[in-house]
Amino acid sequence: MGNLPTESAIQSGDPMVLARGEGIYLWDMHGARYIDAIASLEAVAIGHGRSEIADAVGRQYAQLEFYDTLRFTSEPTIKLANRLAELSPMPGSRVHFATSGSEAVEAALKIARQFHLLNGEPLRTKIIGRRGGYHGCTVGAMALDGNYYRTKRHFFDSVPDVGRFVPVPTTVDMIADLIEFERAETVSAVVLDPMATASGVHESDDSFWRDLRVLCDERGILLIADEVITAFGRTGRWFASARGGVAPDLITVSKALSSGYFPISGVITRGSVSDVFEEQAAGLSHGHTFGGHPVAAAAALANLRIIEAEGLVENAVTVGAHLRSGLESLLESTNLVTDVRGEGLLYGVSLHDAMDARNNEELGPRVVRSLREHGVLTFVLHPGNVLLFCPPLTIRQDQVDDLVERVGLAIRAV
Repeated sequence: MGNLPTESAIQSGDPMVLARGEGIYLWDMHGARYIDAIASLEAVAIGHGRSEIADAVGRQYAQLEFYDTLRFTSEPTIKLANRLAELSPMPGSRVHFATSGSEAVEAALKIARQFHLLNGEPLRTKIIGRRGGYHGCTVGAMALDGNYYRTKRHFFDSVPDVGRFVPVPTTVDMIADLIEFERAETVSAVVLDPMATASGVHESDDSFWRDLRVLCDERGILLIADEVITAFGRTGRWFASARGGVAPDLITVSKALSSGYFPISGVITRGSVSDVFEEQAAGLSHGHTFGGHPVAAAAALANLRIIEAEGLVENAVTVGAHLRSGLESLLESTNLVTDVRGEGLLYGVSLHDAMDARNNEELGPRVVRSLREHGVLTFVLHPGNVLLFCPPLTIRQDQVDDLVERVGLAIRAV
């Protein structure tokens, strides 16, 4: 099972210092090896230690390291925008680049706001999201957190009061009722993470997306898919929101866009949205110094080539099914696992102590600690008893078997 961390290292209370990575594995400064069961915060789709990215970045540094991204552009940035437009499920897509998922969401909100202003509908300011959702830590994105436990703090109560929220799991009828209550002419957009990841992972089927698309179209509301976590193969599709033959109006992306090898994010827009700006000769009133950074674009292009060339989207389907089967086996082999939710290579595993409910609040952190002792790195989702498993898309079936074995041992130890 590889070198496991020492008890003294875990109990020291010091932050873990990681020294290197290769494939799905990470090593700490003491030489202990871990399975990266969360793809380093859902980002590293292509696995660790890929020299192809370093080579692409080095070539771009030698050619053009940076420029004024607000007034000029570069060849890798143009190529990346074109590639994202090709992959996008939305017709006529255009791309706005930023450097983080939070910034991408912030930009999407501004695009939606300006879109409605250009259409002569200044009252459309409200955004509908999910309770407990997470869309970033900038003030605009925090307005959509639905009382998310890590960002909702009393000293941030001055964030814009634009968010309106539905429960999780979510139905289209819930969203329709809220739109009716708030009045459709005041609603700008519906913003959803397709997998409701921060809320404990709750996937939605094709009919949900078809019905939601019809609802938004009928009410003149933009549909924004926050795919910072889910895009580029994580769920077995290039985009998780491309369901039921429909697509959103805007998609926010980051993380797996470069597999975390370089900070980059973006908003991909449907042509019908960007056309309004062009028809009125209106530029987007927003920008980032490092948006469309040429080195970031080079890293992302190399990353997307690897995902496509190695069939990692397809691997998420086949190996993901094997992971689901393995995690579901824990329903029978342990007395703490109560549910497994997700698809592709993104799963939430719910824990519950039926013998002593008082343990449930601390159950997730205890299992995470046990997992670390067994050489697995992951974390707990809100409300504190849901384990997240989303390893690199390069993971093999034999590695899944090893991961599931370690998870079972760690849970039984608790």
